[in-house]
Amino acid sequence: MNRNTLITTLTHVLTAVIAAMLALAFAGCARDGSEPEVRPSTATPVIAAAEHVRAPEVATSEDTSGSETPAELPVTAPEEVVPALSGDGQVQVTRMRLATEIEAREPVDPRDTFAIGERVHAFFELRNDSAEARALEVQFVGPGGRTTGGVVLEIPGAARRWRTWAFTRNANVAGDWEALLVTEDGDVIGRHPFAIE
Repeated sequence: MNRNTLITTLTHVLTAVIAAMLALAFAGCARDGSEPEVRPSTATPVIAAAEHVRAPEVATSEDTSGSETPAELPVTAPEEVVPALSGDGQVQVTRMRLATEIEAREPVDPRDTFAIGERVHAFFELRNDSAEARALEVQFVGPGGRTTGGVVLEIPGAARRWRTWAFTRNANVAGDWEALLVTEDGDVIGRHPFAIE
């Protein structure tokens, strides 16, 4: 290998390493176990945030395999709706919850009924089996097809456990709504009904 080839190869490797470091820094990943500070802007009605967390070595009661892909799941109790979760062969939705706030990257007091004007957070725990990053869109669809949100969430390649969320203040019409997680191809891989009263 001549000197010019070696310099070119090292330049490409260094560029890739710097790009990866910048991507991690801007994605909000905390590799050292510290909590990155996420400050949502009050200027826009819809915000998204994400956090990469290493998967536990032992499965917990919250752990889901993503192997079931039901189209619709029944209501288990009057206050609790079970979301329909699935995947597209590469990205699996392992958990989806709705809440008015997120603390320590977890939904606080998950529920399915919200007041007009109240923030509705759609929280997702995902797994990306692909080596490529994926973009998923969060939509909030209400009465008459009224849609708000349109927040695009980036899921890094080979992420075993990725927690992310988006919220809206624009679910401000009373009635039945749904929070949807949609792939780039338009396939719905997460659906959670909720009510605005």
